[in-house]
Amino acid sequence: MKSNGIYITGDIHGEFLPLMFIINQREKLKNCSVIVAGDIGMGFYKPGYYLDTFKDMEKRLSKNNIQLYLVRGNHDNPFYFNVTPDNLKNFPHVHLVHDYEVLHIDNHNILCVGGASSVDKIYRIAGETWWEGENIIPYDKLVCKNIDVVITHCAPMFCPPKYERISWMDDELDEKSRADRVLLGKLYFDLLKKSKPKYWFYGHYHAHHVSELSNKEESFSDIDKSLLLGGHTIVSIDPDELVEDKNTCKFIGLDMLIYNSWDKYKLE
Repeated sequence: MKSNGIYITGDIHGEFLPLMFIINQREKLKNCSVIVAGDIGMGFYKPGYYLDTFKDMEKRLSKNNIQLYLVRGNHDNPFYFNVTPDNLKNFPHVHLVHDYEVLHIDNHNILCVGGASSVDKIYRIAGETWWEGENIIPYDKLVCKNIDVVITHCAPMFCPPKYERISWMDDELDEKSRADRVLLGKLYFDLLKKSKPKYWFYGHYHAHHVSELSNKEESFSDIDKSLLLGGHTIVSIDPDELVEDKNTCKFIGLDMLIYNSWDKYKLE
């Protein structure tokens, strides 16, 4: 059966039913994959809620042969993604994606990395509305080859929006927030040793951003990398100005699901 492509969207924050309505009833998607770039809303309710929700989604997704992949955000309990309860593993069309898992879909090799810092954790309750281990897990050796798409929750340091310390952040939160974005920037440069990624999608910021950067390792000197990892931000561009160029990676920040609308990008 011919695939109708891959749709990537931003944070859904527990809005499972509106997402199902959009992709099944409004957009009438069929024979495709949908990937959510974090902040799924896993952990805010009792475990039985997610079992019932996944059962309902499975019925709706299987009807139109849609695969749904959920990447971890900071507003998700890491347990569901890095351990995954047995009763949530048995759904053929709903998938909780592990950190650094590579999805092989429609001739694309898609690296997924969840996590970020909750900058609003001072207003939240530990273990109930934010969780230890929310940050991006560091990697030792990156063995990924031929990665052409990357999906993360937050953005590399050099992507818009520019990193700025928020007034209420203490030193520890500022350090962790900055470290997450630097780590993703380093991930990009490490990927270039074995891959030429064409797209990098992220959510987290509840805004749409588009930018691009060379995906050729030889394009970057040590000084270039230092500037980009130190907070130098690449320029946002108009999405209409994007052209197919095998020597660039397009970085696309996706807005959240809100008021029955969704910000999406389709990969053929």
